[in-house]
Parts: sequence; structure tokens; C-alpha cells
Amino acid sequence: MIFNDNELPPTGAVLNFVDYFAGLFDGEGCFMVNFNKSKSGVSIVPRIKITSTNREITELLKEKVGGGAYPYNEKKLKVGYALGYGWYVSSFKEIERIVNLIDQKLIIKRDELKIFKEILKIIKNKRAERGVARKGFSKEEVLKIAELRDKLKKRHGVGYRNRLWFEKMFSGS
Repeated sequence: MIFNDNELPPTGAVLNFVDYFAGLFDGEGCFMVNFNKSKSGVSIVPRIKITSTNREITELLKEKVGGGAYPYNEKKLKVGYALGYGWYVSSFKEIERIVNLIDQKLIIKRDELKIFKEILKIIKNKRAERGVARKGFSKEEVLKIAELRDKLKKRHGVGYRNRLWFEKMFSGS
């Protein structure tokens, strides 16, 4: 048994929205980090995402938390599958706010949150360091973030822009 009876809310109790969101994220959410080539080298875009077959959930999240909601491409929908909807946040400031809200509330994705927070810390430090200069990430920073992202993706498969891909890019191979 995961919970003792005294740890469960009383029957009929209403959870607050943050608890609801944390539970929803624990089951349906993911932490993402996208890499894009830019003028200054590599831009790194963290993102928080929840997918669902229930459009009301993604619209509720957009209303209560912010971010964007969208349907998946209906043309790619396979026969027998329900149309999916996504909700995401890619604003760094909003991601930090959400991470602070769900920190200490996740159970299943607790370790992923810890890794994601390490990535956010590197990005935040770079933003503070560069100020308005828009200096790009160093090779070491990109490789460290790629390594951390590979750990995030271990359950889902590693994308092609993993640490090894960046090492080859930096070496010119």
C-alpha cells in the first residue's frame, strides 16, 4: 500500500488546482529540451508539455496556467485512435513558476524534475552572465545540457541531437 489511510484526503474532499495539476503532470506530462541552431551557435528551449485525448483538460490548463493548447494534426490520425490535444509552456519565466509549484509534489517524475531543474539552472546562469549581449552557450554548456536531456529521454528513446551528436558537431566530423 502506497498511502496510509491518514495520508489520504477525506472522501469527498476537493484537491486544490496545484495538486490536481501536479497529479496530471505526473501521469501525462513531460519535460522537454529542444536544441536549434542559431546565429550565436545553439539555442536551447526548455518546454513543459501535457498531452490528453480530452480537449477540456488542455483548454483548462491554458486558462488556469497559461501557455498554449493545440490539437494534434488530424490528417495523421490513425484509424482507431482518438484525436489528441497538447498543452505546453515554453516561456522560461513561466516554466520556472510551474516547476516551483510542482516541486515536492511529483511522485513518478520526481527524478526527471531534478534533472530538468539542473538544465534550467545552467540556462538561467547563462542568461544572467550574458545580460543583453546575447552570448551563445559554450561547447561545455551545450554538451552538459545534451547529456542531461539524454537522461530525461532515457525512458522515451534518445533523440538524434544527443550529446554524441553535439560532440561530432563541435569536432567537425
